[in-house]
Amino acid sequence: MEIRNEFILAAHKAACNTWKAKIEEQCPELFPTMNKKVQDLSTYERFLNVSNGAKSISITPERIRIQLPTSNSKWSFAAWDLAKDICQTLDFAPVHNIYMVDSDYCFSKEGEEIIVLVKK
Repeated sequence: MEIRNEFILAAHKAACNTWKAKIEEQCPELFPTMNKKVQDLSTYERFLNVSNGAKSISITPERIRIQLPTSNSKWSFAAWDLAKDICQTLDFAPVHNIYMVDSDYCFSKEGEEIIVLVKK
């Protein structure tokens, strides 16, 4: 038996969280993870090439943190290009944030700057 993708997407939309998780598990190609969505952006690869790589970005479904350098303009521009691309493509928005040790925004060590994006 074959089920159309439109039917699966409609069932997922109407399902409770438990069943959404089950549907996503059975049809991962229809529900890519946030990591995969970010990695598919053309600006992601450019960012990795000029930064400290994958350890310079933290991705969860609701929050993305992009590390900024202390003095590297290529890295800075690539980080901002990636942040703009994420906001325009994946429905995220920037959050103005001051580093705080007990904050859930904590990503890098004290004094380092980051871009924080949250799901709209």
